[in-house]
Amino acid sequence: MPEEPDEGSLTGSKFGTSNTETGDQYLAEVKGMLLQNYALPAGMAPGSVSSPPEVRFRIGEDGTLTDIKLMKSSGNSFADDACVSAAQQTRKVSPPPPKYRNHGIGVECDK
Repeated sequence: MPEEPDEGSLTGSKFGTSNTETGDQYLAEVKGMLLQNYALPAGMAPGSVSSPPEVRFRIGEDGTLTDIKLMKSSGNSFADDACVSAAQQTRKVSPPPPKYRNHGIGVECDK
């Protein structure tokens, strides 16, 4: 039996969560990479965070993430720290299209 492709791979990013092409493919790729590094502390259930934290960062011409900051708190410092840490661990993504170079981008850490 042939192996099925990862969901989302037909529309670009293998980190996609949809089998339809909607929204901005580059932003979906960046968010997917960041969420791969996002993990709540052991024993903390996703439902225990009332609203997802949001980080904001800039993407340099080479894809390096800089100026990483928490922009919206979840109300739980452990979840907030995990979101910032996920962006720091991601460190670099594919080089951005011109419209995203050195512009701030916000990503919610919602798993």
